Amino acid sequence: MVGLYFLVFLLALSLTLTFIRHFDLGIVGGASLFMIFLGIVKFLYSYIGNDFYNISVVAGFVAMSSSRIIDNLIDVLIISFMGVIVFIKIYPYIIGFGGSLGLLAFITVGIYYIFRNIK
Repeated sequence: MVGLYFLVFLLALSLTLTFIRHFDLGIVGGASLFMIFLGIVKFLYSYIGNDFYNISVVAGFVAMSSSRIIDNLIDVLIISFMGVIVFIKIYPYIIGFGGSLGLLAFITVGIYYIFRNIK
């Protein structure tokens, strides 16, 4: 299951980063376009588990980070792995709280930022 979560997170993060950086939509525009796309997919394929949608939303929020934090493929891979671990370990305890997916994204980016700047 972790491998599938990783692939979903990686795909969602990459797609959102593509919308943000290559289509010049800006951070909010690119993330919003991804969330609209995700909503359409959820409407059409409602039988897919909610965890996949939730992890995609977390990845979309993570993609809103500065290009100084996520600037190459290695960063995308590492932050995807960290995001999945944070999702699996913390999400069951905060289900139902408002802003929980944004909190998971914040924790993921914070851990990655600290990890990346340790010298």
